[in-house]
Amino acid sequence: MLSGFGKRERAYGYVEMTQFDKHLRAARTRKRESKTLDFKARLDVNSTRDWVELVKDLVAMANSGGGVIVVGVNDNGTVSGSGVSALIAYDSAKVTDKIARYTGQQYSDFEIHEVARDDAKVAAIVLHGVDVPMAFVREGGYDDDAGKSKIAFRLGTVYFRHGAKSEPCSSADLTAAIDRNVQRQRREWLGNIAKVVKAPIGHKVSVHPPDVRVTTSTDTAAIRVTQDPEAPAMRIQSRDEAYPYRLKELTAELKRRLEGQLRVTTAVLQAARKAHNIDDKPEFISMSKFTSPQYSLVYLEWLLSEYDSDNGFFEKAVKTGRQYSK
Repeated sequence: MLSGFGKRERAYGYVEMTQFDKHLRAARTRKRESKTLDFKARLDVNSTRDWVELVKDLVAMANSGGGVIVVGVNDNGTVSGSGVSALIAYDSAKVTDKIARYTGQQYSDFEIHEVARDDAKVAAIVLHGVDVPMAFVREGGYDDDAGKSKIAFRLGTVYFRHGAKSEPCSSADLTAAIDRNVQRQRREWLGNIAKVVKAPIGHKVSVHPPDVRVTTSTDTAAIRVTQDPEAPAMRIQSRDEAYPYRLKELTAELKRRLEGQLRVTTAVLQAARKAHNIDDKPEFISMSKFTSPQYSLVYLEWLLSEYDSDNGFFEKAVKTGRQYSK
């Protein structure tokens, strides 16, 4: 799997993660192209033609709010049978560099996943939208199979998705892009204003990054707990807040999120827990002498992400032959 944004960002970006799931489901099941779904029969990582055509569609989709490009699928929705292993193994930084070559922008809000479609392996490039549409600062040209020069896009053009096609923008496209950005900022402003208005009289408002939370991870900044009454007050999350799922609840939520794609049982989750040493990952599980283990939202999102990356994830855990009771 290639990543332009990390698992932890997706795990705490609930709205984005929901949209991410929808795009991956579309990559596995949808039969027709649309504004947010594009099929490509192949992608030769050594072909200038294939990269230029991919960049055109990728930029158009990001400008239009995001979507997914599925490589290894024909225009009619059937699997082409072309190999996608080279693309899945391709360095995400090099993909960003290819986009920057034609746009001047270091766009990296994408992921490349291997997914199963009709029992075959295809590659799904999931894209987030951009706030400011990207324009092409360089012409996208290449020679076709007959040796004729082709131009996929020209210098100075801005592409958007029009149904299942990537085409130069119209005034309506730019208006829609501005409206999306305004609506996003409005939601953030109103949310922040509400927090300030609800603050009790005499309290001070402090600003923190969106993913600040209590964690035992060693790759985060440490804070010092003090008894100084003049120090800013902080609240440590309760166990039920940080780890909201017991095994039965985790199983039910996975079933709901997977929408019948897989039969998930408590035994399957116990096998995954042991196979991946989850007990040694405090960001995933909370152990107690007096109550059953509880699991975090981060663990739920990790399980979904692993299954999206490899649809045989749970099956492989069960095949270890290790069966455990609660």
